[in-house]
Amino acid sequence: MKKLNLLFGLFIGLTILSCSSDDENNNESENQIKGGIQIGEVFFETPYVYINDENINDNNPSDLAIIMSNKYLLVDNIESGINYMYVDYLGVDFESGQKELLDYRITENASRVNNLIEGGVRLLEDNFGSDLNATEISFIINSITTQTIDFQFSFTREDGELISGYYSGDYTDVSE
Repeated sequence: MKKLNLLFGLFIGLTILSCSSDDENNNESENQIKGGIQIGEVFFETPYVYINDENINDNNPSDLAIIMSNKYLLVDNIESGINYMYVDYLGVDFESGQKELLDYRITENASRVNNLIEGGVRLLEDNFGSDLNATEISFIINSITTQTIDFQFSFTREDGELISGYYSGDYTDVSE
């Protein structure tokens, strides 16, 4: 009887030990940050990425856009709290490599009304005459598949502020 109790106790102990380490690893992978934007000491987590090809009808170059956001944007209205980055460049297909951006902007605390993102505070923009322009830009797509994208970027604003970030994960294609 003592041997049976000892074996039963050993079995329960091994079961508890084997379950706890797997559970911790699963929680770590679920909570892993996919991407974000670093501006000074502030980090904006951006778990959602969207891509948009403005010309899917033929092989003529068009604007290819990448949007990062802290909120899921494919809903009708979001009153406030959207932090996002929008960039686009001229191309035919989304491919890996260094990109020469045509447009860029980073906005904090915007809203989405009638399918338009509006308002908020601009932290970076390509509007000439603004002190939020970038003097140095690096945007690199490291890899892209039919479901995932991995990219990194950095901007140096005219005031010397460094803005950098990355994303590695799934994206939503919103091309029409």
